[in-house]
Amino acid sequence: MNVKTPGFILDFIDSLDRMTRSKAIELLDTLRMSDYQIVFSYSKKIDMELFELKIRSAKQVRLLYTYHNGSILVLHIFVKKTWKIPLQELDTARQRLKVLRNI
Repeated sequence: MNVKTPGFILDFIDSLDRMTRSKAIELLDTLRMSDYQIVFSYSKKIDMELFELKIRSAKQVRLLYTYHNGSILVLHIFVKKTWKIPLQELDTARQRLKVLRNI
């Protein structure tokens, strides 16, 4: 399956420490090859259209994505500092998803 990752997501990944960056790239590759079947410990469904990929390393990085027209679209990435996903981070991903639906 094709994973579409915008430039700002790649820039964020490039800014991470080496270990976290390697883990992020590895999990994105796993997501690409999994064809909707990624291991639950790495990913979870947030709502009907939004999924979270958990990148656990020196930093707790979360990547929010969706499935669209046979591809995986990465919508947002951030360093998680609290127990729950901050509403601001979810709102960012949902806003990008809304724009995607209107294209």
